[in-house]
Amino acid sequence: MKKISELGITGKKLLIEGIAFLIAGVLLLIYGPSFPELMLRLFLTFLWARELWNFLFRWFSKAAAKDPLWLNVAKFFLYGFLAGNQFFISLPIAIVSILMGLNEVMKAATSGVTYYIYVKDGIRPRLRLLIDTIWLSVVGVATLLALGGDGNLQMFFLALYFIGLGTSNIRDGWFFEAEVGKKVLRRRLRRGMPLVLAAIIPRVTLQKINDALELGEGETASEIYDRSKENAEPNLEMFIHVTKDGFGAIGHVDLCYKGRIISFGNYDTNSERLFGAMGDGVLFSADREKYIEFCKRENHKTLLGYGLALSPEQLAAVDKEIAKLMSLTVPWDPPQMVKPKHPGIDKEEPMYAYKLKQEADALLYKFTSSKFKTYFVMSTNCVLLADTIVGTAGTDILSARGFISPGTYQNYLDKEFERPHSLVVTKRVYQ
Repeated sequence: MKKISELGITGKKLLIEGIAFLIAGVLLLIYGPSFPELMLRLFLTFLWARELWNFLFRWFSKAAAKDPLWLNVAKFFLYGFLAGNQFFISLPIAIVSILMGLNEVMKAATSGVTYYIYVKDGIRPRLRLLIDTIWLSVVGVATLLALGGDGNLQMFFLALYFIGLGTSNIRDGWFFEAEVGKKVLRRRLRRGMPLVLAAIIPRVTLQKINDALELGEGETASEIYDRSKENAEPNLEMFIHVTKDGFGAIGHVDLCYKGRIISFGNYDTNSERLFGAMGDGVLFSADREKYIEFCKRENHKTLLGYGLALSPEQLAAVDKEIAKLMSLTVPWDPPQMVKPKHPGIDKEEPMYAYKLKQEADALLYKFTSSKFKTYFVMSTNCVLLADTIVGTAGTDILSARGFISPGTYQNYLDKEFERPHSLVVTKRVYQ
């Protein structure tokens, strides 16, 4: 029985996708907005010609007469009008430019906040963050203010993105069957999908699981999802957390090593700032089984587990990185209750970190230095800490700017599992 976690990724498919993205990127680089406008105009002209064909031969062919005559005529005039209307042809370019402008403004804000955190905590190097903040702000704001422009600048950036994505896919397709990453510890730059699209991947996966359970005949989530490679013996596990609603739909990442969960986040609720997006960075270690049950019971979470089979050399690198991180921390004993923002008005609630300690045997720590001293949801987050540890085993760098979402990481792990000789050897769901 085919599992819903099967993606159907092959080396040939990745090569074809990579070549297509590369060609599209080069054509965008050469012709700018004229290329997508021409493609859209040709597509509409094709639809117009098809309706003309259906009109002329509707009395001789059943296939040509599948639509009522009035609909056939309406489509003919509509497609003809749109194909000759420059405003409509240019509209997709304007929409893409606006979306890219918003994306650049968001990245500028993320770089700016991260730069502030690095200055406050004395973290270096940080100059690149300041430069990114300035140039992304200028480009993003200029794009949003010049909505009537020709879109050449944004098409240039889109072309570079397509070329980078195509190159990554071609490389992945070419080495799809190769036994790389097992012995050599190396990291490579990888061009991923936009943050907005990556953010919805965990929620989409959860929806697929729930839909399959509703249509199934008594199967459990594990029966329709779990997969493992032959002779799979994982010695490290990555977890992607996801909830149906709320902020948890974007996801959370932690890992399990030697029977203990290692997680990072803004678990000191009393230190929250910027609407909960920033706060003291807290790392905790918890019992695996108790933690999984706690997550399912407390937050109604679904956990997607990815088992990695690491070599002794890679395990030694992971041990070294964990020891390095722990040397930068001090134990933290969470209070039982969250301080109300408005004493006497707001209701006191138990702190999540305190529950972790009581119900999952969690040991909690705060950082005294390093980029993890302050948690920020868009950069110094749970994914960055997990990738800092697992990255020592040779996983690819997922972002040139260091901004990685749980969805980006899940997408990477999914693709790695499809490769026959990768580090990822199991996929499981805990619901």
